[in-house]
Amino acid sequence: MINWLIIKENIALLITLSLCIGAILAHSLGLTEDIMSSNIALMILSSFIIYDSIEKRKIRNELKTIKKSINGASVKVISDRRSLYSYLSIRVKEAERSWHIFTFSGYNKDIKIWPEKRAYQQAMLNSVKNNLVVRRNLAICNEDHLNHLTERMKDYRGKNYSVAGFLQKEQGVPMLNIIIIDNEEAILWLMQEPGIVSLGTGGCISIKHPDVGEKFNQYYSEAWHHSTVLKDETLMYANAIEGLRAKL
Repeated sequence: MINWLIIKENIALLITLSLCIGAILAHSLGLTEDIMSSNIALMILSSFIIYDSIEKRKIRNELKTIKKSINGASVKVISDRRSLYSYLSIRVKEAERSWHIFTFSGYNKDIKIWPEKRAYQQAMLNSVKNNLVVRRNLAICNEDHLNHLTERMKDYRGKNYSVAGFLQKEQGVPMLNIIIIDNEEAILWLMQEPGIVSLGTGGCISIKHPDVGEKFNQYYSEAWHHSTVLKDETLMYANAIEGLRAKL
């Protein structure tokens, strides 16, 4: 595709430079003494044109960079929590490399678990067995939650499943849950009720972009560093689990 703007700029630039060179030659040959003032004016004019041309090209290049960074991005709004678990079940089966989870979802043994969530949990278990690398970092809200998590870790005995935890002190503060899939998709949703399993219909959002994983993984790695590792691949750390229990 021909870029006529660049062609016009280059023609104007060549004409201006030619005039300047012609003026300089005429003056050097003594054809006129008055041409010097015109020459200076033309040189100043050419400088402005050159500067304007360079600045326009910079702007075009920056716009191309922005456009390139936006290309390939997609956003999906998920209307409610049950739809989220249905979507997660599909995505965990499609994932090719990794699945990083950072949640404040909490645990309440008296709340019935939706069928969609059970299907997601089973899909996750199957994927771990099929070599999907999973790291889970979550807030521990009470002893029942820690006991439940310990039992779940026993189910996920595969070498690809690691777990870290931290104590969740504040209640009632909305927390942002994040799942990062294959370092290219981030799923975000708020937990309205820290410490219990929310029955709300809070919406969720999925963002897919080649660079999204890198940005969110920086945050995830920092959170993992400040948490207590409870299971590292095949190893479960009983002392770490009991140390966390003592702080509850």
